[in-house]
Amino acid sequence: MNKVEYRIDSKIIKQLSLYLMLHGINDFNLSFASNSKDVTFTLTSKLFTEKIIKEMKEKLSRKREIEVEVYGWELLGDTDTKNQLDILGALIDEVEVKKENDQFVIFLKRKYKYNK
Repeated sequence: MNKVEYRIDSKIIKQLSLYLMLHGINDFNLSFASNSKDVTFTLTSKLFTEKIIKEMKEKLSRKREIEVEVYGWELLGDTDTKNQLDILGALIDEVEVKKENDQFVIFLKRKYKYNK
């Protein structure tokens, strides 16, 4: 896998974690699974509120943008946390939210653009 893709993935993990912690979510699981074509991030918590789910789904469901793909991802961590989800949304291809038992599960999928 391309080093740029790993750098983008690691920034996404960092920003998702920071966003949740800053919003009082102190008990969550974040899993990461990648292959040669895409990556899936899975967030799970009993503490997600409807407000956080709505904001995350709205911001992360943006259309992927080539400008952000090429340069903007480097801004992750350099702006306020509200704008972080906007930047993340421009890097994510699919967002799915499910409620399983007593917790919410958020699936984020990102297709890799950079190959070896």
